[in-house]
Amino acid sequence: MAKRCVCFTDRRKQALFEQANIPRRYQACRLDNFEVHNDSHKHALKISRQFVKNYPAQDVGLVFIGPCGVGKTHLAVAVIQELIEKKRASCLFYDFRELIREIQSTFTPESTLSESDVLGPVFQSDVLVLDELGAKRTTAWVEETVFYIINHRYNHKKMTLFTTNYPDTDAPGHPGLVLQEGQRVPRRPHRRPPALPDLRDVQGRRDGRRRLPEDGQAGQLPVLAHS
Repeated sequence: MAKRCVCFTDRRKQALFEQANIPRRYQACRLDNFEVHNDSHKHALKISRQFVKNYPAQDVGLVFIGPCGVGKTHLAVAVIQELIEKKRASCLFYDFRELIREIQSTFTPESTLSESDVLGPVFQSDVLVLDELGAKRTTAWVEETVFYIINHRYNHKKMTLFTTNYPDTDAPGHPGLVLQEGQRVPRRPHRRPPALPDLRDVQGRRDGRRRLPEDGQAGQLPVLAHS
């Protein structure tokens, strides 16, 4: 039986990396060079490795929650780089704000792209990273667009990874996150979140949530899984 040459495999892998839209700042991010400073980091790294190992049998995505600078984007990017390298999965990275801007730009008369041109790769990629979810001021249109993307991918069994600095609703005194179709989407603190199903960790247990650190404390990085 004929076998594909190594050069074909290498070209395929290189094409997947180029299509992943990973910013230059994060292109060196790998699970092996993630710096572990506390138990929260250790747990996050363990779950990220487990996600890569189990893919594509993995049936839940990940939500990385924590303040700026604790390594959320590093881990999310490292996961998709590992998936491209080891599983040849088609992956895509998008800063949430940039995605919204690109969609909005298609509405201008001079745009040569349609909304479907932008959303096509977002819908079709095997694994999508939405970075800094909730970082842009929420409007009804933005929320509808996010739910549309999440629900489309959820219904087509596509994995989605999120990073956000909005803590969980269950952490007293902190702004909340809201579930939609089994996945949490950040809302601004002044918005009252509806009562929706809860997040669970990768083992399906209720996640033991940590309070985000006060100023001067080491950053904690909770990793939650959504179904």
